[in-house]
Amino acid sequence: MALVPLPDRQPLVVPLLQVFLASGAESALADRAPADWLLAPLGPPAQYAILFAGFAMLMTLRGAVLVARDTRLAQLQHGFVETIKLGLFRRPAAASWRDVMAIGRARLVKALGSDMIQVAFAVHFALQATASALMLAAYCGFAFV
Repeated sequence: MALVPLPDRQPLVVPLLQVFLASGAESALADRAPADWLLAPLGPPAQYAILFAGFAMLMTLRGAVLVARDTRLAQLQHGFVETIKLGLFRRPAAASWRDVMAIGRARLVKALGSDMIQVAFAVHFALQATASALMLAAYCGFAFV
């Protein structure tokens, strides 16, 4: 990662912050940096501290949103798989004994065992793909706002 030096030779880890911290003729914007009026009364150490605190708060908010998303996805996934399992248990329970015996033990064990694992994986990947697509759309929306 290349560091972008500021006019006073302090390295800047995130080059985009130079737009906010540069002033006058050095600014990438036409007249003034967008946050120049807000940060101008403060010295460079305070400016860096405020920008770092803002970045840390945004990353904390992002982490909280991701945890909430993953928790909700897990609840949806487990709820869906449990609904399918309950349906599979209710059908043989409601059928007559003769019909249940006609199904065959191997087929019943497979339906209640390995097929449920496959359903769980399919639901997991479908929900993850949907959530990732929605998050990508939200990131793109924030990028262009």
